[in-house]
Amino acid sequence: MKKIIYTLAFLSAASAANAQGGFLNKIKNKLTSNATQNAQQATGANTSTAPDGSAIHYSDPAKFGTLILSYSQAEMNNHPDGYDIWFPEIKVVNNQVVAKVAESNSTMWNYSNGQLQKTGETPPNINRNNLKNGSELDGFSTDFTQTDAANALMKNGRNVTSGVIPGKQEQTYTFNGKVVGSFWIAQIAHNADSSVVAVAGASISGGISYHMNSSAGTKFTFPKAYGALPLISPDGKMMGVITILDKKVYVSNGQNWPFSNLTNNQIWLRNTGNVFNFPDANKLILERNGTLFYKFNNPGDAKLLFLNANETGMAWEGYRGLYFSDGTVFENASSPTKVILDGKEVIVFLDVDLGSGKLYLCRHDL
Repeated sequence: MKKIIYTLAFLSAASAANAQGGFLNKIKNKLTSNATQNAQQATGANTSTAPDGSAIHYSDPAKFGTLILSYSQAEMNNHPDGYDIWFPEIKVVNNQVVAKVAESNSTMWNYSNGQLQKTGETPPNINRNNLKNGSELDGFSTDFTQTDAANALMKNGRNVTSGVIPGKQEQTYTFNGKVVGSFWIAQIAHNADSSVVAVAGASISGGISYHMNSSAGTKFTFPKAYGALPLISPDGKMMGVITILDKKVYVSNGQNWPFSNLTNNQIWLRNTGNVFNFPDANKLILERNGTLFYKFNNPGDAKLLFLNANETGMAWEGYRGLYFSDGTVFENASSPTKVILDGKEVIVFLDVDLGSGKLYLCRHDL
């Protein structure tokens, strides 16, 4: 009996690989006069034009946030290229935001009870891609079959492998002492927090069958398909398989959805049972269940893409700003993070008014 064994450290490495170089928690704030910007300025101080010709009308952060810091004129003069403000840590305690706020790698503050206090500490030297911000990328499941097989070849500690065991037609997979299923050959994945694993593959006892089992007890069969790749929703209640030959995703709720391209390795299953992906190489198109969901004015990034639970509200990094599906856009927003406040999904972010030097802690319903 083979056991499925892996660590959260492995999960972090896989998540970093999936990020594909995206910027975590950082939309760099820049002055509208910065010569490196390629936008044509439209009439008015709070508008600009995206590369696709669409007009951008920026929202006033003061209407959505709490003033937490005012930079002096001398300090503003020392930021000719904008402000690199971000959250090294953020959480909700008693329905209030508690956070560490950093400027670049130089200054750190604590934020609590509506007050910002300088700590004298140096911000941590970390890869911001590895910080959790509640984005869609954070909810991706991870197919760890091939990576762990490589570990097996290198004899690099405990591992899981799939395939035929000499002298046996199938092998049995277990997770936390519970049998998940028996397969001749299979692919294995875990959900975002590693609480559930799923195995998709073929069995030959009593004739060849293709099926998928999860450690949560969900089981379903799918058509014969070579190279079926497993997906799991963040809550572990939905699972699906990507079939390469017929370009479909079969979901445990009985649905199957087409997809056009896996080049980006950006396809994921949500708790709703819906399948999202970026089908084009430049990630300007977001699809849901094989049909257009949204067209962006700038290449998309799943690490800076946020959807609410029922997929009726969205926030994303677009051209020179943080965009919301209700039409609001914040030009200098940084470090957007999804949290629950007042029982609602909201995006909390930092925003500096470049004209006044005022830093706001903002929130916007998702």
